[in-house]
Amino acid sequence: MTGRTSKKILSIILTLAMVLSLMPVITPTASAASDTWDGGTDTSWYTSNPSATSFAINTAEELAGLATIVNAKTDNFDGDTITLGADIDLSGSSHNWIPIGNTDQCYFDGTFNGDGHVVSAINVNITGSGTSNALAGLFGGVLGDGTVKNLGVKGAVTATSNVKGHSLAGGLVGSCSGTITNCYSQVDVTSTSSVAFAFAGSLVGSTYGIVSNCYATGNVSSSGVFSSKAGVLCGAAQLECNTSYYNSDATVSGSNSNAGTPMASTDMKALSFVTILNANKEAGNSWAAVTDDYPSLAPDTTAPTISSASRTDDTHITVTLSEACQNLAQENTGGFTVTKTGMGTTCAVSKTT
Repeated sequence: MTGRTSKKILSIILTLAMVLSLMPVITPTASAASDTWDGGTDTSWYTSNPSATSFAINTAEELAGLATIVNAKTDNFDGDTITLGADIDLSGSSHNWIPIGNTDQCYFDGTFNGDGHVVSAINVNITGSGTSNALAGLFGGVLGDGTVKNLGVKGAVTATSNVKGHSLAGGLVGSCSGTITNCYSQVDVTSTSSVAFAFAGSLVGSTYGIVSNCYATGNVSSSGVFSSKAGVLCGAAQLECNTSYYNSDATVSGSNSNAGTPMASTDMKALSFVTILNANKEAGNSWAAVTDDYPSLAPDTTAPTISSASRTDDTHITVTLSEACQNLAQENTGGFTVTKTGMGTTCAVSKTT
């Protein structure tokens, strides 16, 4: 490589560093439109490269595709990370939401990072069959290595078991032996079993795992033959719900688990509660105040940095970023374009003039 070419590549890298530092990050605001579900499913984000360890989901159809993959036992995503790139609105379809992991034999076992986004207008209405439990929520079941973090959910969930199984219903997760952290639920939940146990929680129906720095506000009701447990945060909690909170003004029907720390709804809408949540979080997205409403999560707006750069030829270099990013595009004044499509850490830079 000649000295002139080396200086050219160095100039490109330095310019790229400046571009990345100034690169705008698209952050949904309260008025931004959510992606609305048409009732369909899209699994192309997975089938295009099923051996990948990180995936991005940006539409309601892709989220429904995750349920299709897990429920078909195609992949439980153990060791993989899925990142949500947009708010999702499930109100655009007359179809009920089918939970991600909807039976005892198919659980989600990966990491689902909501990145501060919210899934709203969720409508789950399912009935258990055979000997299987009725698992209801955005996620039906999350296994021991599974994690759901930085995610909000709003809507209503109803689960009924009238054959042999239990009814485990939560707004975010029905049954969890994994980890739920930095999440919130504003979901009303009803759980009924005419033959066994019924557990209902606005955040999680039944948990043997970890719940940390979360809150829940929905009304909950449970009715079971052997046991009816309900809690605004967790219906039945076998472990401590660390630094997590629930709306003490919500209605609870059933044996109240009282899991978590009670707070009045007016206190949960105060700025001081946002301060508490941000002080408690160990990592993940920050919490933000919403006028006259409960706190929300803020999508990550931290710009990536360059980890390395290598020359392909005189007009192309490949840059590796410090973190996975989605769909970035920015042209700088030097005539080079930085492009990134999908999820990953590698960008290609090509001369355009």
